[in-house]
Amino acid sequence: MTRNIICNVLHRYFLVLACCLLLSGCGFADKAAINDVLDQRDQAMNARDIHQLAALLSDDFAADGYSRQQKLLEIKAFFEEFSQIEMHSHDRTITLNGSWAECEQNYSLRIFRDGQWRSMVQRERIQLKHTASGWKISGGI
Repeated sequence: MTRNIICNVLHRYFLVLACCLLLSGCGFADKAAINDVLDQRDQAMNARDIHQLAALLSDDFAADGYSRQQKLLEIKAFFEEFSQIEMHSHDRTITLNGSWAECEQNYSLRIFRDGQWRSMVQRERIQLKHTASGWKISGGI
């Protein structure tokens, strides 16, 4: 009888442990995928590649009153204004909420214009959503 009680308790303990491990694994995979999207954004900025950047934005992207198309036009003009761009994001904090996520991060931006490098460091908040094709930036840039 005591053995059955111990077996039942252990069985329930292992079920709870397995569920916790599965749930934490999903969060880890999502955060890794989000980190990948944000790293790809840095690469697109460094390469001044508007097509690569466009692929990272959700179809319903909206930020500061800008639609997806308006934001891409703004970034394209930014690319045309500077001959070289170096962007590196760091100190990320990602918060998951189901199919939505928010990332707070710092980024260092260096731009080359008129024979001089100019640099700045900013903090930003980026919203992301999980779509059928993976995580996409939905706002905040």
